[in-house]
This record gives sequence, C-alpha cells and structure tokens, in this order.
Amino acid sequence: MKKMIFILLIVAFSFYRCTDNKILTPDERISKIDLVVSGLNDPGASTRYEAWFKWLNKTSTGDLEKFLYLGELIANGSNYSLSKSLNLGYIQGGLSVVIAMEPDSVVSDTAGEPGPYRIIGAELEANTGTFTLGSGEILDFDFSTATGMYFLDTPTQNPPSSTPKSGIWFGILDTTAAVTPGLYLQDLTKAGLSSGWSYEGWVLFGTEWLSTGKFKKYDIKDEGNPYSGFLPSYNVPGEDFIRNAPAGLTFPTDLSGRDVKINLTPSYPPGANAPFIITIFEGKVPETAEVQQNYPLENVLANAPGGSLKITTTLYN
Repeated sequence: MKKMIFILLIVAFSFYRCTDNKILTPDERISKIDLVVSGLNDPGASTRYEAWFKWLNKTSTGDLEKFLYLGELIANGSNYSLSKSLNLGYIQGGLSVVIAMEPDSVVSDTAGEPGPYRIIGAELEANTGTFTLGSGEILDFDFSTATGMYFLDTPTQNPPSSTPKSGIWFGILDTTAAVTPGLYLQDLTKAGLSSGWSYEGWVLFGTEWLSTGKFKKYDIKDEGNPYSGFLPSYNVPGEDFIRNAPAGLTFPTDLSGRDVKINLTPSYPPGANAPFIITIFEGKVPETAEVQQNYPLENVLANAPGGSLKITTTLYN
C-alpha cells in the first residue's frame, strides 16, 4: 500500500510540473542559431565576416525568397562563430545561411541582402547544416568530383616544341594531337557569382612558385602568358616557360620533377585580406616525364574552409 501511494505521489508531482509549463504560441517561440566556421583568415582591419539567413516568405500572392541579417562573426581562436535568436516563423521557412565579407563602411542590417563577396554557405536540413564552398548559395559544385590532367609541350615556342619539357598545359592530348580540357571544375563566370573568383596554376622553381596564369573557365586560355612565346597556344590554361625568366632562373628549362598546383581564390573587398586561398589540385611532374604524355593531378581540397550550424527551438516557457 505504501508503495502504491508513493507511485501516485510521483505521478501527481509530474503532472503538476507539466501543467506548470506554458506552451508558447508560434509568435512567442524562439529559435537559436549557433554556427562555427573554420579555415578563414583575418579579414583585415576594415572588413568583417557576417552571416545572413535566407528564408522563404509565403504570401497570398506567392513565395518570396528573402534574407535576414544575423550579425558579425566573432573570432574565437582559429574559428569564427555566431549565436543568434530568431522568431520560429523565420526558421520554419529557412533555406540556408550565407557567410559574406563586407567593408566596415557598409551598414548591413539595412541592406536587405548580403553583398557580392559571398564566400561560404550551408543549406538547412532538419535544423542543421554544413558550410561548404560547393553550397548552392556559393559555387554550387561538388568539388569531390573535380579532376585534373596536364601534359608537357611548348606550342608558343619558335619553332614549336623546340624544348617541349619547358611548358605545361592543363589539357588532354589525344592520338590525333587534338587537345581537350584537362580540368573538370565549376565555371566561375556563372550567373550570380562575384567576378573576383579565380583559379590559378603554379609551378615550383626551387623555393619560388611561378604562375601559369589565372582563369575562370577551364576550357579556354587563361588570362596571362608572361613567360610564353608568341606563337598560338593550346585553348586551355597553361604556360610555356621560355622567356622573361625571373632573376636566378634560366628559360627554357625542364619541368621534370617539379611540383604543380592549382589554387582557388574567392572574391573579396578591395583592401581586405583574402579570406582563404585553397589548393584544389596538386601534382609532381615525373622525373622521367615524356613530352605530350597526359599526367593526372590529385584532388586535395580537404584543406577548404568549412563549418557547421545548429538550430534549437524553445516550445515551452
């Protein structure tokens, strides 16, 4: 009998505690967003990182995608973080969170949307998300599928290919001598992306990295050829190292045994620090490299910035 009374007391106490809590109305319910991003550099003295919440505003005339300013990210050791409370209505229509760079001269909470320097994003799914460069809000590309190939040749040399191991081209050469793109990457000229994003190839000479040129599309020539000759080149990014050698180097040369990489740099405000410069591909030209032989590059994008976000909602007072 005593045992039964004790159990009844526990049930009664539990019922009292439950009824003591007020169920909040939808307008009263508050959700908290916590986000952490790693792999970002100091943005500079007059620039900040900020977070924006993208949500779907459902109206009688249709759905409208809108942005809500969350605030400035705070440096926390090697990470940047932010915590923000929002009305549940925003969360229920939540689509994604975007991290952008903004000069201190811009008043973001009246801007209505992030500026053009959007660097990383996360889609919301079950109140969580993972920040990536490949987010649909940023580059919209799965970089795990990126591939790269190159070959050695000097098409711009006169006569062509006189010292063919002195040039590198990011393409695939077939048995008919036709060249097709050797890189599979996102097109950085796609609509909605700030024009400042660029890829850039590099070759290591001793302790000095020399650029093979910047490019935004992998299926056309790159933007520079400071070391190439004057004859036509292949219609892919690359460089012939046959003239204008920097001090201490001699061109033409032999690229056998040299390290090669392709970097990605995002768009960022003038005067700011680059938020990150990441290496997508790495490779080493074989010591016994053959001319016009296709060689692979390794996808090494594991060093890209990333992060996570979590949303928790308070339903009871």
